[in-house]
Amino acid sequence: MNNLNAKVSIIMPSYKRRAELVGRAIQSLFAQTYRNIEIVLVDDNAKIEHKEFREELQRLVATLSDERLVYIQNQENLGGAGARNAGIDKATGEYITFLDDDDEYLPEKVEKQLAYMQKNELDVCFTSLCIYNEDGKLTDVREHEIIS
Repeated sequence: MNNLNAKVSIIMPSYKRRAELVGRAIQSLFAQTYRNIEIVLVDDNAKIEHKEFREELQRLVATLSDERLVYIQNQENLGGAGARNAGIDKATGEYITFLDDDDEYLPEKVEKQLAYMQKNELDVCFTSLCIYNEDGKLTDVREHEIIS
């Protein structure tokens, strides 16, 4: 498929994460150079003891007010894989990618990865990544060369 304007759905499950971190992750998605995206935020904080996290996410979503952001509230905690699957079920994009709620995408990530996939006629791919600690210090780089 070589659709130059294909919609990309970014699935982001969230569980027991402070709204400021989730907000940072979402802002990195709004800053993408590739604009035809949908962000599916899956709130997996169903248990009553996680009420404060759910309320924080709801306030965050209300303040962001962007039609590209789809908010899903799980009625029960599904765990990481289940929450991602719930996001996939709601996604409307031709491509799916995942972002953890405490991570960020570099601004050209979606554009470059989509172009690479289309150029090479790939159905699936993954990228290298950098890991930073809470102080913003780079602690690990995981580079992936061509895997066959």
